[in-house]
Amino acid sequence: MQTTIGIDASRNRSGGAKAHIIGILSHLNRQSTGVKEVHIWSYKELLDLLPDESWLIKHYSAELEKSLISQINWQRKKLPHELEIHGCDILFSTLATNFCDYNPTVVLCQNLLPYEPSLVKEEQGLLFKLKNKMLNKIETSALNKANGVIFLSEYSANQVQKFTGPIDNFKIIHHGVDTIFRNCPTKTKDIAENKVWNIVYVSTIFSYKNHSQIIRAVGQLLKVGYNVKMTFVGGGVISKDVKQLQSSVDPENNHIEFLGNRTHEELISIFEKTDIFLFASSCETFGITLLEGMAAGLTIACSNKSSLPEVLDDSGVYFDPCNVDSISNALIHLFENPDKRYFLAQRAKQRSEQFTWQQTSLETFRYLVSISNKTENIN
Repeated sequence: MQTTIGIDASRNRSGGAKAHIIGILSHLNRQSTGVKEVHIWSYKELLDLLPDESWLIKHYSAELEKSLISQINWQRKKLPHELEIHGCDILFSTLATNFCDYNPTVVLCQNLLPYEPSLVKEEQGLLFKLKNKMLNKIETSALNKANGVIFLSEYSANQVQKFTGPIDNFKIIHHGVDTIFRNCPTKTKDIAENKVWNIVYVSTIFSYKNHSQIIRAVGQLLKVGYNVKMTFVGGGVISKDVKQLQSSVDPENNHIEFLGNRTHEELISIFEKTDIFLFASSCETFGITLLEGMAAGLTIACSNKSSLPEVLDDSGVYFDPCNVDSISNALIHLFENPDKRYFLAQRAKQRSEQFTWQQTSLETFRYLVSISNKTENIN
């Protein structure tokens, strides 16, 4: 018997959340998973990015374009009825902020920050702290009520269960990576003197992403004679403090730039000129942008925090993202060792080949079908 899957992607707004749903649906093999059809509910922008297939039925509601309260009311009151009407055997909630009461349900945990309270304290603003405390309670409740849970990394599974207690049925399924990044030109050894070192960090701007610490590290590198060009790619609000720090370190705007969000195609162009891909986050459920840098065959200097060593393994150089000396020393080590730069770039690219959307999709839908079948047998 084949399974009809219902997917709630109503609030998948971040780049990683959108990439995940697009990746698993674009690579779904129904014959290998036992999936009959998939019904997905989301907002128009995301639905338009999904493949057009006869087995993929897209559902749109204007309420999902309105306020958060409207979205939650729709999820709580209307989604259960929609799932029943379309004969969905199971609900896959792609965010753990799930208010839909449906049996069975599998929840995907994509937000680790509510379970890292020490990092939340570093954020400015009482509202942000209260929001994450509330999210911790909401997500913990949803995870404990779910029939199954998908975590993106072992680190995430272990960290979240410190708050939820042991979760009976869960599976760790890693992200995949867009194959477009594998088409980046292979890097060659570069030992030129007086080189401009092009470093790129792709991340939204939050304090736990440690942009300030990177800017300070750039200042140290400039003082000891390294010609560095630091490029930050990603959305978010640049705080007044960060702007002042940037002006202090780089008063003539020759060494630090913020580009904002860029498409995958634009990232490829940036990566072609990149010497070192830096990733300095203190909290990552998985780190999909790190994986993109790996797939592009870039030399990686990476934070030693959270799930990142699980993804990168021994394919890069690590640093403490809260320690300026640690960041600058890691970069100097790479500057001064061309053979190691080349070796790590090749190793990172090879490691990235273990992460594919085909595998992520296969494991995800097999797990959903298994939970559906298990629940049906119990009932």
